[in-house]
Amino acid sequence: MLQTAQTLRDYLTSHLEETVKDKAKLQAYAEQMKYKFDLPSALASDFLSLRVPLEDANEFVLFMFLTAIAPEKIPEYFTKSEIRNYQKSKYEVETINFPLTFTMLEVVEDEQWIGSVSARELLRIVNAQLVNYNENTQRRKEHIVRGETEYYRITRNEKAIKAIGELLRSGTFVSNTITLNIPEEEDDPSYDPETLTLTINHLDHFDILDGYHRYIGLSKAALLDKDFDYPMELRIVHFSESKANQFIWQEDQKTKMRKVDSDFLNQQNSGNKVVNRLNADGNCALSSKINQNDGIITASEFAIIINLVYFSDEDIRKNDPAKIIGRVKSDLMKKINAVTELDDDLIDHRWSKDFLLAFTVCCKNFDDPKEILKRTRKLCELGKEPGYQYLFADKKPSRQTINRLKKVM
Repeated sequence: MLQTAQTLRDYLTSHLEETVKDKAKLQAYAEQMKYKFDLPSALASDFLSLRVPLEDANEFVLFMFLTAIAPEKIPEYFTKSEIRNYQKSKYEVETINFPLTFTMLEVVEDEQWIGSVSARELLRIVNAQLVNYNENTQRRKEHIVRGETEYYRITRNEKAIKAIGELLRSGTFVSNTITLNIPEEEDDPSYDPETLTLTINHLDHFDILDGYHRYIGLSKAALLDKDFDYPMELRIVHFSESKANQFIWQEDQKTKMRKVDSDFLNQQNSGNKVVNRLNADGNCALSSKINQNDGIITASEFAIIINLVYFSDEDIRKNDPAKIIGRVKSDLMKKINAVTELDDDLIDHRWSKDFLLAFTVCCKNFDDPKEILKRTRKLCELGKEPGYQYLFADKKPSRQTINRLKKVM
């Protein structure tokens, strides 16, 4: 492409926001893309209504939309070879032959089965237009207002989708359940306990009940890597809408962790790795004393601070993350050991979040343990004085918090 795909998405989205209420025009766009490229009407409608963001559209679909909306602009975004290729291409809908069969290792009840499926097989079902987002069994859609334009789009957490996609591509995603519902009006599937096989002889579509963000993350991972595949846990149910709503409600009642605690469970997080290695190293003066419950340092708080002070996106992109993590762990352990020799009370008494934050900032900026300890205590005292209480006022530290401390250090 001559410009980035995101630039084109922004242009198309801006145009659609202006025409989202013009049903006749949107219908004409959909019919044109169906006629020229075989784009399924339902998929076109999702994008045209902005119900689904164009971030989910690949370059070929973006070409179709530009062809329908502003064909004169095609040479601004696509190369001549791309134009020749896309103009003679058709959107390929995956062909699925019935019956569908799934290996289901567990029967929860007569209308609920649990098994596994590969990402590729799941995406085949998605690409065959067999997975539907049923608005009656999902979160309320997001109301978007842009000046005089109003529309509704599916509520989704783009940060969560991005994180899931990155974990999937790196092979570190721990598989959890995607739940597909066979709508009540569809025929009952049959289950053979001998072969552990669930058979669906006919189906208009599944409704996705749970795992929508994982399903989008899978789709994005597959867009970036044509060889991508991953094992996924699959739950298939045959519920009425009312029972599906009860299922979603029960899932939503699960106790949600504080983000700082749930983040600490992410074993790919650099700060978490440093903290876990410090706590596990018998040569560290605070070994076994950095944890989530009765430690003198709260592990999740320390991990957040380490990420802010020692790690940046640029560090991770340009260098070997494993080497950076090892270097940070060694540096912190050396300085922890040195300051606890200067003051052995630090081994037995709990470190406050303010002390921990000031200490880590000083460790990054100084090598002399006496200087580190002196400046850490000075920062903590300064933070109690009128006019300086803002230094430690943030409930969750940020890069701005770090910068404020460095300015007065």
